[in-house]
Amino acid sequence: TVAAKVLQVVSERRALLMIGGRKLAAKTFLPLEPGQTVLLKAEQTEGRQVFKFVGLQENTTGPCRPLPVGFFGKARPYAMLSRLLNGIEAFQGDDTSGPGNKLGALKDLVAALSLKSGTPSDGFLSRLMEGSGLLWESKLAALGAKGDALTSAGVQRLIAGDLKALALQLLSGSNPGALSERLTEELKGFLEALEQHQLLNQHLAENEGRFLLPIPLGEPPLFKFGQLLLGFGDQKSGGDRENRLVTISFLLSLSRLGELRADFSVMKKSLTGVFGVADEDARRLIIGHLPELRRKLGGHGYDVHDMSCHVLEPQQLSEMSLVAQAVTPISEGFLNLVV
Repeated sequence: TVAAKVLQVVSERRALLMIGGRKLAAKTFLPLEPGQTVLLKAEQTEGRQVFKFVGLQENTTGPCRPLPVGFFGKARPYAMLSRLLNGIEAFQGDDTSGPGNKLGALKDLVAALSLKSGTPSDGFLSRLMEGSGLLWESKLAALGAKGDALTSAGVQRLIAGDLKALALQLLSGSNPGALSERLTEELKGFLEALEQHQLLNQHLAENEGRFLLPIPLGEPPLFKFGQLLLGFGDQKSGGDRENRLVTISFLLSLSRLGELRADFSVMKKSLTGVFGVADEDARRLIIGHLPELRRKLGGHGYDVHDMSCHVLEPQQLSEMSLVAQAVTPISEGFLNLVV
């Protein structure tokens, strides 16, 4: 564990630190302030040197603020991607034999990962985890650990199945002038925001046992993105994995229902859930379909204890509500009772 003094905050995502007499530029998720002294633990993660936040030094003058959620509202990597894909025709003139084709591949991958109305999607979560771009470096590290040699065709298949890899390939093409300035900035913005999402998930997974995922919705030309928050219990407390309480929350924006939120708790095969909607009409529609949902969950072997639907306040249905829930420590404000 080392002490690092914050010399300068370059942006919300970058800071200049002094560690052991050396100045280091750091990419950070945590909100830092000049003059603070933070304690960091040095670790090797996927072949890279990473300093993990431990706490503030006791004599530091800066306040220790909770994890920020505001930056995620401004970054919104998948909102950026949605805007890029929905305006893809404007970029086709860049070079349809190069960037145009790769943009098409990016759009096709999002379409393949998307939930379609009325269509069951077996294996959706595993495909989303693999293709969202959030695990790109982990996949590369796993390949490196195996020591398997990849063919050129194998590399291309790997890239074609990952949003981050495709965006990086677009930016690192052999002809730098093929991309318009606007497209270049759109892609850079998406990648920077995606890396912030990766840093957020790394912190959540290590400290709270949570993982936040995008949910692509719809089909071309219009894409929307919802959110899925998975909770696997407090990793620091250990315990019996088989008896750990799993929480699942998702937030979607739908054409008929509007904003829809759901929060489920699962232990083994016991399940409880509650839906949240914006108005009474949507609530009545959901209530009318709850018996069918109970039957289908029962058919999958679940014992459904309770299922309900409520009208929620706008802030509880906002795009930041699940992010705020994700970064709230387990010990603050949440009570899970299993009977």
